[in-house]
Amino acid sequence: MVFRRFVLQFFFAYAKIVATDASGMESHEPLFWPYLMKILFRFTILALLSIQLAYAETISGRVVSIADGDTITVLTPEKDQVRIRLSEIDAPEKSQDFGQASKQSLSNLVLGKDVLVQAEGLDKYGRTVGTVMVGGVDANLQQLAKGLA
Repeated sequence: MVFRRFVLQFFFAYAKIVATDASGMESHEPLFWPYLMKILFRFTILALLSIQLAYAETISGRVVSIADGDTITVLTPEKDQVRIRLSEIDAPEKSQDFGQASKQSLSNLVLGKDVLVQAEGLDKYGRTVGTVMVGGVDANLQQLAKGLA
């Protein structure tokens, strides 16, 4: 929200400078529009970059459910539930061989515990993808080391 306010203030201040001639009077010449388009283009690029950077964040909270060996749900301090897909691993689905063992292993490791998730982005299902740390232990790596992912 602060970033959005800053962008709008900067945009309107810059647009006013561009639209003012040397004597301080506002100019309504058509030269204003090319400058406006350049500004809009730059802010579009900046906004897209900030969206990508927004995913590079740390999420903290308590694990409240385990979907399978590589997907958990974290309840944040703000009471938001965030579905997390553990990055860099692919565990068997519950119905596949070792699927229940993989889910149970992840459950023993993180269920009911406070975790930190280094988010890397979103997958095609809208889940946050990231590395899950519980008590200084990398849960992603633990699943892999146990042969369950």
